[in-house]
Amino acid sequence: MNRDARIECAKKIDLVEFLKSHYSMTFDSYDRTICPFHNDHDPSLSVFKSKKDGCWRWHCLGCGEGGDILDFLKLKEGLGLAKGLALLREMGTDKPCSIGPRMTPVGKLVASYDYADESGVPLYRRLRFEGKKFRMERFANGKWISALNGTRRVLYDLPQLVRASEVLLLEGEKDCETVKALGFTATTMGSVNQWKAEFAAWFKDKDVYICFDVGNEKQAARAASDITRVAKSVKILGLPGLTEREQDITDWFERMGETSLDEKRTRLLDVVEKTRVFEPAASNPEAKPAGRALTLTEFLKKDVSPRDIFMDNWVEREHLTILAGPQKAGKSILSVNLGLSLAYGKDFLGFKVPHPRRVLYVQQEISEPAMLERLRQMTSRMTSSCSDNFMIENTAGNPLKLSTAAGRERLRKLLADNRPDLLILDPLSTFHDKEENSSTEMATVLETISELKSEFTVGILLIHHFGKPSLAVRKGSHRLRGSSVIGDRADSLIMLDPVKPCHSMQNTSPDCYGQISFDLRNDASPSPIAVVREPTTLWYKRTSQGGFSSRKLSEDRIVEIVRAHGGQIRQSDLERQLKGTASRGTVLKAIGNARKTGLLVADSLPERGKPVLLKLQGGLS
Repeated sequence: MNRDARIECAKKIDLVEFLKSHYSMTFDSYDRTICPFHNDHDPSLSVFKSKKDGCWRWHCLGCGEGGDILDFLKLKEGLGLAKGLALLREMGTDKPCSIGPRMTPVGKLVASYDYADESGVPLYRRLRFEGKKFRMERFANGKWISALNGTRRVLYDLPQLVRASEVLLLEGEKDCETVKALGFTATTMGSVNQWKAEFAAWFKDKDVYICFDVGNEKQAARAASDITRVAKSVKILGLPGLTEREQDITDWFERMGETSLDEKRTRLLDVVEKTRVFEPAASNPEAKPAGRALTLTEFLKKDVSPRDIFMDNWVEREHLTILAGPQKAGKSILSVNLGLSLAYGKDFLGFKVPHPRRVLYVQQEISEPAMLERLRQMTSRMTSSCSDNFMIENTAGNPLKLSTAAGRERLRKLLADNRPDLLILDPLSTFHDKEENSSTEMATVLETISELKSEFTVGILLIHHFGKPSLAVRKGSHRLRGSSVIGDRADSLIMLDPVKPCHSMQNTSPDCYGQISFDLRNDASPSPIAVVREPTTLWYKRTSQGGFSSRKLSEDRIVEIVRAHGGQIRQSDLERQLKGTASRGTVLKAIGNARKTGLLVADSLPERGKPVLLKLQGGLS
């Protein structure tokens, strides 16, 4: 058979049965299933057979992907046309245009997990092969047959579940076997995406402990909501110390090494004891009827988790912080200083870091060699004990765009795989292709960021630039480049301004000095702090405000500010901009000296109070 004929034959394979058999995907009555190519919650992938040519195809309304069986293998397994056909041939039968009972995955059989009804009669089994490949077989006429073909779906080890008074609901069969060895009753539906509301009936009057893999908290809450209606109690367990690499209960026990079975059991029971009973919103006694607002008394009684602050006045969980400043001011270096301090649990610039956090730094502006050089300088005096808490994704050569479906999915995968407490995006302008001055277009980008913040319960730090100087001095979020909607969405705004030092302090490059100021939504803003960047380690540290020069201000700094504002500025606005870096008397003296030397001229504006307008002598030329 030539290649064209093999392609045509492959396209006529029953795609529903193929996906059921080899990927354990379940379908509703309309041949819809959960899409494996994006974070899907409701079945959005449809499979259908064309009446015109008899070929099977699939399409996802959520992410827009689609095609035939070969397109599926390309996306799922990374296989080109030739390798896709070869894989189908290895899995095939004597009837090349069908998937028959002799179709078996490639690899060695690792385990067989049998599913039975309440009385123990076998229904189907799930075969696990090397490489974490699975295949489903149904039991019919005394033998095992490939594919389920509508076989009744049940929970694993159902006979034991029916008899138990307390049970653990886990994500996979391997986890169940791990827990059963400790004397517990455990069950699963095979994977989190195969949970069905009708399964809840088997948990009636039982104490249920749900423990899904790290990252599947929403699926755990969904199952808990269904089970709570009939169970005696439900708890969702969070096992301490798990990461994206060690993410399930089997990993948790394996980390205990040679610990005895009794000790492992005791540790799990301790987690159960410390976990609160799950209460869905619908059954919460504080829940209000639709359309009625809470009274003050009801609101004050709400039981909510306290704020999880990573570092005072800077960042916290599920908050958006923007770190902004002029170009080349050192924002990226400051953000990495911050990220490393959180990863290592070290206080930064006098601000308290209670304990280490996981930080994911995604940057799209600096080349990888330059980034590597920076990090080597910053970590040269640090131990490696917490270095795994700081993760970096350098996408400068292949920028990730939140304004595209593919970009959003890339970032979601990064968050799901790394599970950070804080996500740093550096700089914001590289993560979209929208018009920054358009409030409508920027709102869509920021809405995506807000969704990620809630979906992954992560704090987010955006690095952004100040806008071009204007005649009027802008303050707070109005200094940011682009639409005001950017600053309006921030919970915290951190601003880094370059500041000129005096001659006695210039053993360090003048470009290393700056002032950090704060504009906070939920807390009182601390006073601005003066900082200097150590050239060899690239770490910022506090310095004295008194180190900033009034003599230098008298000429260079004043002219620089006026020039940056288009060659002219109101004197009152200039004074406000320099407030905090020098006294008003020093500023007035500096302005007077600039006028005496002919660098500036002053005009009175025809307004009430006759405000003074300072202008460069000869304009900007």
